Amino acid sequence: MAMHSNPFTVDVPDDIASAFTEICEHLELTKWKAIAGALKAYLSLEEDAQLYLHRTSTTIEDAKKVIRQSFIQAERKRVLGKLSPEQEAYLIEIAKKTTKRLAQLK
Repeated sequence: MAMHSNPFTVDVPDDIASAFTEICEHLELTKWKAIAGALKAYLSLEEDAQLYLHRTSTTIEDAKKVIRQSFIQAERKRVLGKLSPEQEAYLIEIAKKTTKRLAQLK
């Protein structure tokens, strides 16, 4: 595999840079390997998640939520894509009834 030989330069907030350094040190990874992994993860996300993450106001916690939701939605699409519209509607109805029953138990 050919490697990109020009280094990336990016300005990031201090809290993100510090958290990144801590993770690299904890996992005993070089920063360039961690960045390569992060780029792979970013590229695997749905476009709406990628667009959300580029906002400068996105916190690390917000990013975690968006990434989790992106993977959950992708998995749901994968599983539900195998169902007929009738099967999907049936499951949604069961989920609604179960949610209502659970709310009554609280």
